[in-house]
Amino acid sequence: MQSMESFRFKRQYKYKYVQRYHHDHDTSVQNRKKRLLFFGTLMIFGQLAFFLVEFKTFDQFLLRNTHNNNNNNNQNRQLLELNSNHLDQYPFTNFLDVNYESSSSYEKIVDDGNTNNNNKTVGFYWQVPRCGGTTMKHIMGSCLRLVQAARTSSDYCDMNTLELQTCQTKVGRFVNADPSDHKGIQRATRMDLVPSGIPDVLISSRLLHAATLYDDVHHPGRIFTILRDPIERSVSTFYYLQNAYWERHYRPDLKEMTLLDYAALPETASNWMTRWLTGKNAEPVLTQSDVEFAKELLERKFLVMLTDKMATSIEMLLYYMGWEKTVYRISRDNYDDMRECLVANTKSDTSHWNKNQHFMPDVGTPEYRALYAINEFDMQLYEHAKKVFEKQAAMFSKKRKRKVRNLFIKSSKQDDDNNNNQDDDQGTQQLLNATKRSDYEAAQVAANLMERPPEEASHKS
Repeated sequence: MQSMESFRFKRQYKYKYVQRYHHDHDTSVQNRKKRLLFFGTLMIFGQLAFFLVEFKTFDQFLLRNTHNNNNNNNQNRQLLELNSNHLDQYPFTNFLDVNYESSSSYEKIVDDGNTNNNNKTVGFYWQVPRCGGTTMKHIMGSCLRLVQAARTSSDYCDMNTLELQTCQTKVGRFVNADPSDHKGIQRATRMDLVPSGIPDVLISSRLLHAATLYDDVHHPGRIFTILRDPIERSVSTFYYLQNAYWERHYRPDLKEMTLLDYAALPETASNWMTRWLTGKNAEPVLTQSDVEFAKELLERKFLVMLTDKMATSIEMLLYYMGWEKTVYRISRDNYDDMRECLVANTKSDTSHWNKNQHFMPDVGTPEYRALYAINEFDMQLYEHAKKVFEKQAAMFSKKRKRKVRNLFIKSSKQDDDNNNNQDDDQGTQQLLNATKRSDYEAAQVAANLMERPPEEASHKS
């Protein structure tokens, strides 16, 4: 009896012990899982919080200055402050420098640049709004017969294929690639637009982004642009957008506003050139260092052209890009037509195909001061650009070939059959003297030399 009770007690004790063991074991495992889950979640949120604090936006992450390890964390989080040293780095190295000292680079382009399409230098036209962009397309396409890549391509060419093709438009031939926006630049990259050698020039406002289409080793580009007084450009934009129903930014509501109202709008472009050259399109505030960098970039990498000096600008462009050799090769049969096309498009009264008559505020008026306030850095940049233009014009006046100047003053038959050096020098000097006065007068002299009827005497530039 006693042995049975002892056995029953031991059995109950063993059962309770085993039951408590399993309970304690299960509780321990569950606690371990909870602890692992807690610390794992804590680590994930901690890493996420660190990332959000360290890089506030993805753009800041991409543009963070990693070249200076001595800067503190706050400086590293800011957008990259560009300076002259960055002109020797990507993407600026994808464009060749304008060489003021030696002509060897130009002579090489003139002699060899167009013999092999895959190795030719493809130009990049940095288009500033309301600065004769349509006129430039007419000159390059209709007069010079160059193949262009621009937003115009989207209106005429087949953009649904990745095979490069050309199409004919009212302003010449275009390739089916549009480098004017982010999507188009990505597509052009996949299509190997520049290495293909098909386009002669790319047209876009997105300089820093479109620079990725070029290659500093095998396919470097040459930049040129045509500029206009920023105040005039702002006024022109104000009146143009009121009526340009075909434009993406058509604003009929501007008809009910004044220039003062327009200048006060938050969406009105301010210091447009400085922002796009430095990549600070969305930055609320620019600094003096930004415009100083833009000045150096313009002087070192750009052939500068001016809307009120179109004839001289086009002469410089033909020589700089080496396009006069292409012009003479493809235009022997219609040389006179091409020359007349150039003269017609470089006269000051026809320098803007989208030109519209409008009121221009006088210096010192409230309208002028309001527009100057939002374009102060661009005004500094434009004044510097005019000095660069004079410097480049002086250089090219010594280096450019007589053939380029002759495009404006004599026919190909005279050039081939009647090569009188004295007459050449005399005619060239007449044209060069006229360009010192104004491009309109230069065109008049060119017209007289070609025995064309003079314009009405009452018209002035």
